[in-house]
Amino acid sequence: MKKAICILLSLVTFSAVGISGGADMKTENVKIHEVSVHDPSIIRDVDGTYYAFGSHITTVKSDNLINWEHTARGYKRDGNVHFGNLSENLKGSFKWAGEDDSDCKGGFAVWAPDVYYNPKYLWSDGSRGAYMMYYSASSTYKRSCIGLAVSKEINGVYEYVDTVIYSGFTKINAKDENSTHNKKYTNTNIDELIEKGRVCSYKDDWGIEDYNNITYPNAIDPCVYEDERGRLYLTYGSWSGGIFALPINELNGRVVYPGFDSTTEDGRMVDRYFGTHIAGGKGWSGEGPFIYYDNETDYFYLQTSYEWLGTDGGYHIRMFRSKEPFGPFTDMQGNNAVYGEIHHEHGVKLFGNYKFEGSTAYTSGGHCSSLVDSDGERYLVYHTRFKGTEHFQMRVHQMFMNEDGWAVVAPFRYMGDKLDETGYTESDIVGFYEYINHGHYIGEGTKVREGQSVFLTNDGKIKGAVSGRWSVNGKYVTMHIDGEVYKGVFFKQSDENGKKVMTFTLAGGKNEAVWGVKKDTSEYDIKSGKVELSPEEACVVSFERDHNPKVIEGAEALVENGAIKLSGETGLLFENVEIKENMTLSFLMKTDKIVPYTPIVAFTKNFTDENQKWFSLTSFNGKNAVAWSRNAEKEQWLDTIWEKSYTTDTWQLVTLVFDENYFGGNEDCITVKLYIDGFSVATGSVSKECFGEGSKLYLGINPWDKCFEGLIDDLCVYQRTLSQVDVFSLYNSYVNLTNRQ
Repeated sequence: MKKAICILLSLVTFSAVGISGGADMKTENVKIHEVSVHDPSIIRDVDGTYYAFGSHITTVKSDNLINWEHTARGYKRDGNVHFGNLSENLKGSFKWAGEDDSDCKGGFAVWAPDVYYNPKYLWSDGSRGAYMMYYSASSTYKRSCIGLAVSKEINGVYEYVDTVIYSGFTKINAKDENSTHNKKYTNTNIDELIEKGRVCSYKDDWGIEDYNNITYPNAIDPCVYEDERGRLYLTYGSWSGGIFALPINELNGRVVYPGFDSTTEDGRMVDRYFGTHIAGGKGWSGEGPFIYYDNETDYFYLQTSYEWLGTDGGYHIRMFRSKEPFGPFTDMQGNNAVYGEIHHEHGVKLFGNYKFEGSTAYTSGGHCSSLVDSDGERYLVYHTRFKGTEHFQMRVHQMFMNEDGWAVVAPFRYMGDKLDETGYTESDIVGFYEYINHGHYIGEGTKVREGQSVFLTNDGKIKGAVSGRWSVNGKYVTMHIDGEVYKGVFFKQSDENGKKVMTFTLAGGKNEAVWGVKKDTSEYDIKSGKVELSPEEACVVSFERDHNPKVIEGAEALVENGAIKLSGETGLLFENVEIKENMTLSFLMKTDKIVPYTPIVAFTKNFTDENQKWFSLTSFNGKNAVAWSRNAEKEQWLDTIWEKSYTTDTWQLVTLVFDENYFGGNEDCITVKLYIDGFSVATGSVSKECFGEGSKLYLGINPWDKCFEGLIDDLCVYQRTLSQVDVFSLYNSYVNLTNRQ
């Protein structure tokens, strides 16, 4: 068993997914019972039931990978579902770490178990077959151990066999803070292994007075994997010295130690005790390794999680692959999983923090396992947090192999949908999509990547926030986007409301994942909340540098063929516009030139005193479009940059959507989204102090920079936040497209 344009448009309404622990979520077709499992490891039992074993002795089961129920939940000391008397059963591991000690003082720390059914396991009575559970017990970020317990039933009770890997030991007597445990290596299994000749000797580089956790691993996060011939291996480790792997004796489940130090052909360390170094190291992030062999591609796939697991930590999953069980594991760029100083360039990023419009903002999704099911379907199982809370839940997403044999992850959770292996029709594919490129960097913390808007045309072009071309070959899709190549599949699946939508999922570029979700644009309504701003309501103003505006005259003289014509010397002031924290500002713009910092529109309570509070749509260097905000009182400079320029000598629709309830908001800021010609191109933050009573709207002018020169038309404010579909509908209403190409 393995663990293995176009069309007319409409406003689409979504509802956010609930995130309370154990809650039920009702979609259009399926009721889901949510469960909170940290570090889930998936296995399918012989009767077809799926189990996910997680940290803190929490286990759930399901018959369909959609609805889950708990079978074990928490550190019950007596009558524990999996371990009976927890303290007594696992005392062999707890002598080293994990119970009432140091960082787990007053409790337990049993983490990240992995369960594997081994039909070759030999019991003392001569019978065969056991569920082998490898678990980690930990007291500090250095002192941990991996234990083995076995059972003839998947729920247990699991019988302790041995503690197979230790970390955090020293050569001399030593103790950690809040601990009575002696860390000397003679309290591990190393001295016994030396005595039996299975390890040649103690290595001083492991640590004399303190453990060398920069070179050697923390003994946590075990995972069993097998090769094409059914031989078993154990991988484990995190941060610290990285991730290591060892063979497993199939008869008793114990690991096989190398005994002597050596190096692999590509120069990686093989340690006499810890095994082969396969990923990570030097204290860089990288934990929760999961390896599986895929018969179809003949590759071993390594998945590991980078960064910190908290909601603000930017936790995410990276992928490597190898033809051999001990590596070398490499990514799409050929980078080795054993990295140096710049590890953000290593590993295909499966996804990061993300949010589709109208849905929950998902953060810190990681510590995964994968399943290649009996029917060949592939699934990714992981835990995720949500913006602004440390609450977490388990998620199951489908995975597919692209043409080059790299796994891509479906954008939405598994709801029973199947990929059409023959491919989809052009009418299924062509249209308006919400697009997310998950990038390849680390260190993004609380940053949540949200959808931009693109259009896939019926002649194979990609337009909007990114540009390029797309093509299909049966079930496979290739997209050339801004000079990079991405490959994956189209997949019609259920979104978070249970509605079937076309999606695409791709991998490529700089080890990046790209997702797209098609939007329903069959009907639209863009009139609600609209307030048109007439030039007759404004006055022409000028500024002396760093001073308040001077009113020159009424604005009627600036109207030319129905549009406002600005000469580059003056601008307009609208004093009676309600500047709200939830609003949309939209207008058509045509200019011959944009010079650095040209003010296009701005609103402010004051431009010029020492507590300046303003927002401005402008340009850096006459090239990049920038939504810029200033709150001098709080020393805030906020900018939202689109790394492209406005066009000249043609009309463009510019739309700014402000939303205080969006995921990026906090007590000081709200979110602004910039759209050009109906497509979202940038998202950022604006100081809240710019809004509210006393704030005035300016067109084409500020106290410092060269005024805007060109035409402005159809200037309007919506007293609501327009959705992506709304904005695209607005653009479509101007160009009146029926067959976008």
